[in-house]
This record gives sequence, C-alpha cells and structure tokens, in this order.
Amino acid sequence: MAKLPKVSKLPKGSMARRIVWRVTILVGVVTIMLSTFSAVASFQILSQHLDDRLRSAANQGFSRGSFNESTTCADFGAGLVRVEVNLISLQYMPISCPFKLTDAGLQQLFNTVVGAPIETINLQGEGYYRVMASSRNEVEFSVVALPLSEVTNPLAWQLIALSLFTLLAIGATYLLTRRVVTHAMNPLHRLTYTAAHVSQMPLASSEETVSVRFNPTGVAPESEVGRVGSAFNHMLDNIDRALAARHESETKVRQFVADASHELRNPLASIRGYAELTKRNRDELPEETAYALSRIESEANRMSALVDDLLLLARLDSGPVLEFEPTDVTEIVLNALSDARVAGPDHNWILDVPDAPLIVPGNAFQLHQVVANLLANARTHTPAGTTVKAELVDEAAWVRITVADNGPGVPEEVRPTIFERFSRADSSRTRMEGVKSTGLGLAIVAAVVEAHHGYVALSSKPGTTLFTVRLPKTQ
Repeated sequence: MAKLPKVSKLPKGSMARRIVWRVTILVGVVTIMLSTFSAVASFQILSQHLDDRLRSAANQGFSRGSFNESTTCADFGAGLVRVEVNLISLQYMPISCPFKLTDAGLQQLFNTVVGAPIETINLQGEGYYRVMASSRNEVEFSVVALPLSEVTNPLAWQLIALSLFTLLAIGATYLLTRRVVTHAMNPLHRLTYTAAHVSQMPLASSEETVSVRFNPTGVAPESEVGRVGSAFNHMLDNIDRALAARHESETKVRQFVADASHELRNPLASIRGYAELTKRNRDELPEETAYALSRIESEANRMSALVDDLLLLARLDSGPVLEFEPTDVTEIVLNALSDARVAGPDHNWILDVPDAPLIVPGNAFQLHQVVANLLANARTHTPAGTTVKAELVDEAAWVRITVADNGPGVPEEVRPTIFERFSRADSSRTRMEGVKSTGLGLAIVAAVVEAHHGYVALSSKPGTTLFTVRLPKTQ
C-alpha cells in the first residue's frame, strides 16, 4: 500500500473541521464575554473611584480668602475644577487646575443644580467632566468637577489590551485545537485511507487477495477508532478467506472443464469418424436411419466446436503467457470477412480497411478468432439481407476494429452480460434457421482481447449494433 499522505488541510465538511471551528468559536465567545465583563467591572470601579474623589473635594467646603490662579487644587488631584459662586453679588470665583475655564465653561458649571446627583457634562472646549454642586447657605454654593478622561483613558488602554488578548486567544485556540484534533484524527484517517485503498482493489479477479490491514499503532484497543479498526480488520480477514475459497473453487471448476473437455475430444472424434464412415453406404440405409446418422454427425461437430471453445477459455483463464509476434491486423480482417461472405451469402458484407498494413503485437490465430466470432455473431443473429460492415482504423497508439450491422439490435437487458459465457440474445435478434450457437463466441472475444491488453465495447439500438475492439500497438 502507498505511503499514507499527510493531511495539510481540514477537508470541508469533515468532523475534524467542525470540531476545530466549534471549539474556536466557543473559546472566542467565552473570551469576549470575560473581556466584556472585565471592561464593565473596570469602568464601574474607576467611575466609583472618580465619584468618591469628587465627593471628597465637595466636602472640603468653600474656600476662604481670595481666589486667584496661585491657589492650588493639589489636594484633590490634577484636573480638579472648583467654582464658588456668591449669588448675592452674582460673582463667580474660579480655581481651574491645571487650566483656565472659558466663560462658557464656567457658565455650564454655574448652571449645575445644587443637590442634584453627580452628572456628566460636556464642558465646552475641555471634554466630558463629572460634576457635583453643593451649597453652604442660601446665597453661596460650590461646584466641583473632575475630568471623565481619568476613567475613559485607562479603560481605552484596557479595551485595546483585552481585544489583543481575545484575538491571540482565538488564534492560539484555533492552531492548538487544529493540531490536537489532527493528531487525534490520524488513526481515523489511516482507517479511511485503508478502506479507500481496499475499495479500489480489483477484487473481481479470483486471484486477488486483500493484503492490506488497518495499522492500530498508537490507538487504544478500547477506543472508538480502535474498536472500528479491529472490526474492519476482521472484515478484511473474512473477505480474504472468501476470495481464497472462491479462487480455489473456480480453479477446480476450470480444471474440471479443461479435463472434461480434453477427455471428450477423443470420443467425439470417434463419433464423427464413425458417422463419416456411414456416408459410404448411406444410400442403402433406410431414410430415417440416414437422417439420424446425419444428425449425429451434425451434433458431434457442434459438440466438438463447443469443446474447443471451452478448452480455449480454460487456457485463457489459467493465465498462460501468450506468444505475441508482429501481426498484420489488416490481413486478419480481410480473411475473416472473406470467410464470412462465403458462410453468409444472403447478407451484404462491406469491408473498409487501410491500404497499408496495421501491425500489432499479438497471436494471429486468436485475433482471427476474435474477428471471425464478431462477424459470425452478426450473421447468426440478423435476418437475411442485413448489411454487415467490418472496418479497421489506425488511431495513433491503438488499432480499432469495428463490426456494425443494421439488424434488430441487442435488447437493453442483455447488454450488460453480452460478453459473459452462455449469454444469448435470441429474444430479439433473429437466429438463422439451422445455425446453432454455443453462447461462448463473445466470451472468447472478450477474453482474447483482454489477454492482448485491449478492450471491447458494445453500442446497440434498434437498427444499429456496433462492436468495437481496440488493440494497443505496443505491449
């Protein structure tokens, strides 16, 4: 068996491919969910921390003394904005750290509702801030704001890190899962490859044996693949034993046919000889006796032809080494058609062969029998007046021999078995009166052509029947 090829890709629709993608998708979903939960939790924690700082700043109370740019807000952290407003004098005294607010920004802070929950506003020119307003008395209140960027900036970096982590986790999961699944599927792949190899073996031949087996290396016997592999090997053992038994039985049958045919030749020769002796005095015999003797001679000749055909098939089945030599197929077709024209004068015979000889390596006697059998089949199974054409064509590396007739055609149900032994198509193709067939002619054609490494085919419909034989020019 050929070396097991490595699997570089996961076949579309395969179980391994589905497992890899499902595990990757599952890990991806779980990773995304965890990243989302982590980001939401971080946002909540950072927001709570920012709000706590905002409340701490608000609880410091109103500033005392004058307010100017030198006043610091380091107690509450960078970015703190505090605005104290005296409603009586309608003056606001800002401290902005580390920047100065525009009038529009200060007005936004001034509009903050005292006592309202902490809210997020978009300070013009400065971005989003968390803002809280508190009052000391009826006429004075304080507004404190912290930039929301203290939450969003760390969260943005965290989201970038989580996104990269998620992509890396999904990619790593896909690669590792693919590697693990491919390794785990190797025994199943070996089993599949072995089954495919067995399915392509020519088991129709009785001499073939199933020599391959599933290799259980690295597979636990109690695993699913191990149990299937063991059952598969047992099945192959049974097939091998069945093939061996069939081969032995067919060998015995072939030997019996060959021995019986050989043993029948001598008594048949004696019967023909004695029947021919009676011809000398057949005029003196009663009419019924003379007719019976003629029938004995005719049937003895037919049995002799049948025995010769059986012996030829037995020799071909045993697989002898044929003696091939350069053979002129043109001469073979020409001679075979000449014989057929004499045997069937009531048919129209057409010959189409090239002027130059076509040479193939083969056995001249057997190839002549192929063409003769095809012509005899057309003559025997078609009515008088049928046109039969034999054609020889040079096809580069092949020589094509065709025998066509315009008879009734071969029934569709007979075509698949037309080249089997004792197969006949008498139901539709008319048989000439007084001509009997052994049913082995086309079987001999198929066997001889196969022995010459060629092939034969049939194409038939009512009004057209075509037998095609192709022989290689070289072996």
